[in-house]
Amino acid sequence: MGVEVSLKPKDLEVEPGQSVECTLVLHNTGAVVDQFTVEIIGDTAKWGEVEPSIVNLFPDGEASITLKFSPLSSSDLRAGKVPFAVRIRSREDPEGSVIEEGSVTIAEYKEIEAEFIPHVTSGSFRTRHRLAVDNLGNSELSVSLKISDKNDALIFKLRQYAVNLSPGTTVLLPVRVIPKKRFLKGRERTRPFQAKLAAAGIKPVTADGAMVQRPLVPKWLFAGLMSLLALVGALLILSATVFKDTLHSDEGTAPSVQPTAPQDTAPSPGESPSASASPSTPPQVIQANASPGQAGTFQEFPYTVPNGQQFTLTDITLTGPSGSSGTAEVRHGTDTLISQPLDSLPQTQNLQQPLQVAGGDQIVLAVDCQSSDACTPSAVLSGSLS
Repeated sequence: MGVEVSLKPKDLEVEPGQSVECTLVLHNTGAVVDQFTVEIIGDTAKWGEVEPSIVNLFPDGEASITLKFSPLSSSDLRAGKVPFAVRIRSREDPEGSVIEEGSVTIAEYKEIEAEFIPHVTSGSFRTRHRLAVDNLGNSELSVSLKISDKNDALIFKLRQYAVNLSPGTTVLLPVRVIPKKRFLKGRERTRPFQAKLAAAGIKPVTADGAMVQRPLVPKWLFAGLMSLLALVGALLILSATVFKDTLHSDEGTAPSVQPTAPQDTAPSPGESPSASASPSTPPQVIQANASPGQAGTFQEFPYTVPNGQQFTLTDITLTGPSGSSGTAEVRHGTDTLISQPLDSLPQTQNLQQPLQVAGGDQIVLAVDCQSSDACTPSAVLSGSLS
């Protein structure tokens, strides 16, 4: 095959994402018109172009062909020298071919990404994250990292603070997040933090995460304990009241010993039998469990007098757990019988005039709760049910 080939320049350099060109010159040294096909072979064929790829040349004719190389910005294409070859085939001499060689040096491309997995965790004592670091560049990188929070409220535990990454690889770094201070109760607190990663030749990269710190005592447990304490307090008052009433009843009915002869106890004509003392009535307890709400908004917890009976109310005692904020009131219809701040309990109101409440009617414990947790006061209603 009569063809001479020259390639200028043979050694090229290119940035990932950019293009570089060289020129291939063909000279037909044969005696007839010939057609030549040009193609790039090797690893560069995926991102190399030939223009034109087919030329027709008269004897002693020449043609210039452009070879263009456009490597992508990808970790799959490593930095460094990549050899290539150009094959020229003749139509008149299909068995013969000419190969010209060159090289393309790909410059380093550096890029990293990082994120916390999961992004947000929650706990009272400590939580666990994993910091995922990706090398998206085409060269090996040594990455250093530092984790901090603006309020200096957290401690971070890592096994390593630097890592070497090959192109296209990912490493998962375990991270333990520990709050410096803990709190017994209250609302959850969000603690944001940030990881800062640095490597030579690139701008620092950040990854954001957060820990939602929970109180040591869950809301439901604290509210349950307060309700239990209020119930115990109410039972203690109830027990003391019943015991007192029983003791008084026993003292009033104790028989006196007289050294006299027995007398006829039958009622005289026209006299009705004396009524026996009615047994004492246990106090009625209204237990509230009011959710926090807007100031001035009362939640109502009623006690309904059984149908066909009448309740004579003589005393009201308001009890409740310490630390609550708001107001508790006992109402009958449009009348407010007692109103006290929750932080001043317990309080007792003795009615100067006993209140008669008919069957089916209600006595209401109304609570305006301004605490962060539920308010659980109790109203103990002392009197008699007949």
